Parts: sequence; structure tokens; C-alpha cells
Amino acid sequence: MIVRWFRQLDAHPASRDAVIGASWLLVGLAALQFGGYGLWGDLTPWQSTGGVFLLTLLGMALIATRRSRRPFAALGAGAAVAGVDLMFGGSLGVVLILTDLIYAAVKYGGDRGVRLLFRWALVAAIGCGAALVVFRPDDGRVVVLGVQWGLVLLVSGLWGWNVRRERLRTRATMSEEHGRATRRLRDRIAHDLHDLVANQIAVAGLHIEAAKLQSAGPRVDSAALTRGLDQAKRGTDEAHRQLRGLITVLTAVEDLDEVALIAPAEALEDLPRLLPAGRALRWSGQGRAGLWAALDRAPATRSHVVMRVLQELLANAAKHGTGDVQVDVGPMQAGPGPNAQHAGGHGLEVTVTNDRAPAGRVRPGTGIGISGAVLLLSGTGASLDAGPVEPVEQVEPVEPGGDSPTGRWRARLRLPAESDVERGRPA
Repeated sequence: MIVRWFRQLDAHPASRDAVIGASWLLVGLAALQFGGYGLWGDLTPWQSTGGVFLLTLLGMALIATRRSRRPFAALGAGAAVAGVDLMFGGSLGVVLILTDLIYAAVKYGGDRGVRLLFRWALVAAIGCGAALVVFRPDDGRVVVLGVQWGLVLLVSGLWGWNVRRERLRTRATMSEEHGRATRRLRDRIAHDLHDLVANQIAVAGLHIEAAKLQSAGPRVDSAALTRGLDQAKRGTDEAHRQLRGLITVLTAVEDLDEVALIAPAEALEDLPRLLPAGRALRWSGQGRAGLWAALDRAPATRSHVVMRVLQELLANAAKHGTGDVQVDVGPMQAGPGPNAQHAGGHGLEVTVTNDRAPAGRVRPGTGIGISGAVLLLSGTGASLDAGPVEPVEQVEPVEPGGDSPTGRWRARLRLPAESDVERGRPA
């Protein structure tokens, strides 16, 4: 209850200032009760038994109710009331409220107003110091009074300045962190649109293109044609579903990490559908069963990310390659670089290989898929490298038109064992 009350005060500056003003009034009344007035009575022209100090205290408490909403106006009015209070000897409550008004002016005031305040304070300090040197008052207590008030004003201003600078540093840090979070969110949205929507549409287009080629041939396989068109429709339906899901997430301003996790078994069954008719997905090594066993033992979030990346690799092979796609599953092998320490059966290595299509046959890739896949893998302990391998020396044409592939493309996904990830080994 108390915490909620403080939060409400923080959200309503008028109520907060009213509470602060009332608190200062109570402190000032207590100071008057215990004789906290007439502090410099021997040096002032007028004397009072306490009535004036009560009035100045009430005025300062009323001014304090505007300390954060009109900081400079409150400081000006408070300085005038404090001057009157000082002419009668000064009171502790008024001095304390004045220090708070100086603090609030420096903390809440605008940049230009704070600069002007410090400039005028510096000019006043230099002027008062010069006056004390030139006129040299006979009573040395006047100098002591000037030093005391100078310290009161200086400490109050520096206190407010320190809090102001700390608040500005905190705001800058939060703004920088917000910028980084926004960039990460933008990258995540772009990658989700690429993986979940653009890839499905592109693969559907490949199925439609394959169906057109079949229908243009001398012998039309109606069953294969129907299967290709069904695959294309399934892809466009999935793209539509994913796009509506992303729109819902963005509209609700929810965390993009809160998505339905991919079940490895279902995702592995759907992988061949990413390839158009006439192109097959060929497993080797431990095959699909070995990959499923590894993903089934892994945490659900890690399996989800791995399947997202594998889908991206196959979609890239379908869009930018030709012929069948080979997926080899086996133990992680030793090799150059940081993954060498995983040799000896620690973890799994999934290698996706396909022929590269001749230049001009496919649209060149933008690289967002691979870079987004690397972004997805960050924090899972897995790693990905992809690139061309040796050119093909002699192959048969794989598509109508007599064109042959110009080389091979290989993407290697390394999945260290869970024990290696927990120990912090690099992937």
C-alpha cells in the first residue's frame, strides 16, 4: 500500500509538492518551537519575538508547493521571502526551505534557465566578495555571515546539479539501451518476415513454376501437377497465417519471443515440402532419425531455433540452388577454429549441400537469411557457416534448358552437446 502511494505521488507532481510543502511546514514549526529563529539577530536591523518568522515560514511552505512545476518562479519568490526573514534575524525553517527551492530549481529547471541561474549566482558571489574587500565592515561577524550563506547556497546548488547530471546520464543510458533494443526488434521483425513469410511465398512460387513446366511438357502427370499446386497453396496459406500472427504481435505490442515453439517431429516431416516438384531431400549419415533424437533431448527453445535455421537453409537451397538437396547428420568433427575442441563426438553437425544454379537462372540472395540465422543462433551455443565449395567439373543438366550448375553450396550447422553449452564452450 505504501509503495503504491509513493508511485501515485511520483506520477502526480502537484500532490508530491503539496506533501513536501506540508512536511517543511512541520519541520519549520518544530524549529520555531525549539527556538530556531533569530539566528543572526545581532547583525540585523530589526528584531521580532517570533510572529514574523511564523509568517515567513507559512509563505515559504506555500511557495514550496510549486517547487517542481514552477521551479524558477518558486525560487525567486522564496528568495524574496527569505530576504525578509533574514532582515529580522533569520529562522532555521526558512533557510531549510530555501535550500530545497535551490535544489529543485537546479534539478527540474530547463537547461537555459539553469545556465542563467549559475551565471547570476557567480556574478552575485563575485560582487559580494568584492564589496566585503572594498568596504571592510568593522564587525567581522558580517564576513562570517557572508561565508555561511555562501556555503548554504553553494551546497544546495551543487546537490541539485549532481542529481540533475545523474538523471541526464541515466536518461542517456536508457535512450541508448532503447535504441539497441529497437534495432534488435527491427532485426527480429525483418528476420521473421524473411523466414516465416517471404520464404513460404518464394517456395510457393517455385512449386507453381515447376507445375507450369510440367503442364507445358508433352506428357502431363496430373497427380504430380496437383501435388505441386497443393504444396504452393499450403505455402501461401502458411505465409498468410504467419503474417497475420506477426501483425497481431505488433499490434498488441507483445514480446516477439513469445511465439509458438516448433515441434521437431512435425517440422522434420514438413522439410521436404520446401522443395519444388522434381527436387528431393536426401538424408545421409545419422539422417533424420539422428537429428530428431538430438533435438528431442535438447530444450524446446533451442530445438525451435535449430529448426528455424534448418528451414531457412533448405528454403535458400530451393530458391538459389538446383537439383536435390543433401542433408548429412553426424558427430561434430574437429577442424580449424574454435570448434576444434568439440571433436570426439561432442555434439552434432548438420551439413546442407546443394548445387548452385547457373548465373542468371535465379535471383541473387541478399544475405539477410544467413545473417538472420546467425542472429537466431546467438545464445544457443550453436554456430553456422555457409559458402561455396569446389566448382563442379562435369555434371548433367538438371533442369530444362540445358543449363548445368556452376558449383556447390554448403551450409554447416554445429550443435554442441548440452554439457558443452552449460560449461560455456564456444560453438
